[in-house]
Amino acid sequence: MRRKSLVKQRPGRDGWYCNFQFRGRRFRDRLGADTREAAEAEAAAVFAAAQAGRESAADATGARFTLGEALGRYWETRGAHVRSAGDIKRHSQTLIRELGNETPLARLGTRDLEDYVARRRVRRARNQQTGRMELRDRANASINREIGLLRSVIIAARHWRVAVPEIDWRRVMLPEPDKAQTILSPEKEAALFEVLRPDYWPLIEFSLIAGVRLENAIGLRWDQIDWQGRTLTFRVKSRRPGGKLLVLPLTDALAQLLAREQGRDREFVFTYVCRRNRHDPHHRVMQAKGARYPFSHDGWRKDWMAARDAIGLPALRFHDLRHTAATRTLAACGNLNVVKEMLGHADIATTARYANSDTAQVRAAMEAASLMAPKVAPRLVSGAKTLDN
Repeated sequence: MRRKSLVKQRPGRDGWYCNFQFRGRRFRDRLGADTREAAEAEAAAVFAAAQAGRESAADATGARFTLGEALGRYWETRGAHVRSAGDIKRHSQTLIRELGNETPLARLGTRDLEDYVARRRVRRARNQQTGRMELRDRANASINREIGLLRSVIIAARHWRVAVPEIDWRRVMLPEPDKAQTILSPEKEAALFEVLRPDYWPLIEFSLIAGVRLENAIGLRWDQIDWQGRTLTFRVKSRRPGGKLLVLPLTDALAQLLAREQGRDREFVFTYVCRRNRHDPHHRVMQAKGARYPFSHDGWRKDWMAARDAIGLPALRFHDLRHTAATRTLAACGNLNVVKEMLGHADIATTARYANSDTAQVRAAMEAASLMAPKVAPRLVSGAKTLDN
């Protein structure tokens, strides 16, 4: 009778896996072989070692520790307690779906992650105009966040005294272009409000004044506002578990803006008007047309992208509202430390990067400096004529 094969290849994927059970223990590990014959030979060696009761040194130090176990322990010890918990949970689910929950952490290699990156670079999305599904590129930064989580888990696993793989991260991580910062001019700001939905105006106006991040703006609750003390309190991104507190003054402009939003929702400050009856999968409720609901993390993006395209700024991000607020505040006070406190930065060098992004101010300064320079125009004109001859 022909012996059952010890190896298996997953549909649509390269590489081979040993797949057998011996004395109640399941052996389902990725093999380094590229051909079926080589994989069978490698799996036979694993099977022979199992029959002999031998385990490698790596097994003795925790090579059977799976990817799912590693991500679970990381979530319990760190991931669930930081501001980016939602992103960590989402990235963990993606890693498990693509790499396998039962995959031994120590058996992951650089090639496995290169294959992972190749699969993740293309996504299916619906064309809003035609309604058809089409393939689109996924941003390098999005993939790097997933790989970055795995790298953090592997670093943590070293302290757990389990076997970890040696990954050439330079081959795996994708290049990310420098993020262009867009500062809204008064003209572009007016144009943005002209084309944007009116129920979005308070959220955008608040962000342009306070300079807070997206999650702090859409997640603003009424209990964060101290009307008597004239302050706003936020929990902002930080290396500290749970983030750190940021207290902003409640200016007259902000107080008037927020007061107009009272009575729309009991918990959240900013809301939008539902345009059609729809099922909200996140809260598992039916939303009624014409009623107001708090903003979700992504539900606003479609209208935002349409508005920014309409005003000729397709690269405009919500985060650029924070850049604009920082730049305007610095122009008004001239004090970088004040802007640093407003943005909640721990390092003033980070604040300087935001403040130096306004090319209009740089241009004005250069124009002013040129007026103070020696008059050399006649010489330049003369040189130009010589070149032409």
